[in-house]
Amino acid sequence: MIIPKVIHQIWSGINGSLPEQYKIWGETWRRDYPDWKYMLWDNEQMEIFVRDNYPRYREIYRRFPYHIQRWDAVRYLILDKIGGMYADCDYESIKPMHDWLAGKSCGFALEPEYTYWFFNKRLMFNNALMFAVPEHPFMQKIIQAVFSERNLHYPTANKNECIMNTTGPWALIDLYEQLSDSEKSGISLIPARMVTPLDGAQAQMALSGSADFLLQAAKQSACAIHYFHSSWRSEEPETQTIPKIIHQVWSGRHGPLPSRFAAWGETWKRHHPDYEYKVWDEQAMLDFVASHYPRYLKHFLNFPYDIQRWDTIRYLILHELGGVYADFDYESLKPIGALLAGKTCCFAAESSPAVNQIFNNALMACVPGHFFMKQIIEHIFSDSCLSFPKSPKGDCVMSTTGPWMLMKLYSQLTREEKQNIWLVPARHVTPLNWQQAQLAQNKHLTEYRHLMKEAYAVHYFCSTWWDKKDE
Repeated sequence: MIIPKVIHQIWSGINGSLPEQYKIWGETWRRDYPDWKYMLWDNEQMEIFVRDNYPRYREIYRRFPYHIQRWDAVRYLILDKIGGMYADCDYESIKPMHDWLAGKSCGFALEPEYTYWFFNKRLMFNNALMFAVPEHPFMQKIIQAVFSERNLHYPTANKNECIMNTTGPWALIDLYEQLSDSEKSGISLIPARMVTPLDGAQAQMALSGSADFLLQAAKQSACAIHYFHSSWRSEEPETQTIPKIIHQVWSGRHGPLPSRFAAWGETWKRHHPDYEYKVWDEQAMLDFVASHYPRYLKHFLNFPYDIQRWDTIRYLILHELGGVYADFDYESLKPIGALLAGKTCCFAAESSPAVNQIFNNALMACVPGHFFMKQIIEHIFSDSCLSFPKSPKGDCVMSTTGPWMLMKLYSQLTREEKQNIWLVPARHVTPLNWQQAQLAQNKHLTEYRHLMKEAYAVHYFCSTWWDKKDE
């Protein structure tokens, strides 16, 4: 099989438009490979590609703490599925290397030998310039290693080590070193003089004009030059965004979804057309727990009340997938994305003259793997919650899986931890109190329009679970 004539580059667009210099370098690949298809992948295209072609990896893809891990990981998937050549946007093509590529099936760009001893490696190659035929065995080995659960828990304190060891070059090099000699023979390492003639320091000097002679000398023999911009190094984990998914739960155990709930559910779809929308029924909930949290399945099934399961599943879903959770008695009034921008974990606050920082679990949003959602889950399945007295029902539910439990855990956080959790002001998401909400349902909010000026959503406090007989 020959390498497909496709050149791939990635610029997500999350942190701004493609810089002019990158556009110039991008054009050099089009110039030198005129009969190759050129694909510049943005964030939406990458998300759709993973969703449609690698759904089994989608959750881990979304949960990576750094964007660069997603952009590393998706390039392996693209080469596995489509094949071709991948080049970072800070790579300039000098001349085509068709002759060298002939007969090759998978390859990576070696770095100058200076970097070997600097990083204490026997050899150094990168993932900034790669090529492969579709379904190459080594690319598939990389994918299996990169999309492992353990990579989500790698310490992020040293960002460089986290990236390099989970999705970056060091992970690739370690996998390569584990191959047999026969397996290595199927992988080509492009000589540094051809594609990485300058090291990082030399590249920066050349670009600044202080070492133009180095750049001109490199261009004499090189097919491509890497400028080592490493723009990803400035990214912090907090830039992870809340995924565009809206989750709602209706088990179906006590009947079909009431018409008023269905109507309110439609408002979330109408105001968020670019979000994935998912309603979780009983079977979907059980399958999810069995698949992602099997250690909790027995306790999940043994809760005395259904509402405890429906409370708990929302925390599990948000921890695993991220997104926005909304009870069916919540109506969306306008898109919520702008309100949540830059946040990683949010709960809807309520207005109360008697209690400070009162909030609920009827409307929540977070990124996958958030530490507070993890603490909530661990607390729910702890002995103290599992042995909590069953009666009275209200106290049991509120204290084990409901808002009282949430507020207690929140009060125990440090000031620094609380800074990563946003209690969304009531005027935005809970503009009406319980009594007003009951009246508003009958009067179509007319009497309370003055309270809704800053609202993105309104909670009607239907509390259908409260009236159910003990399960």
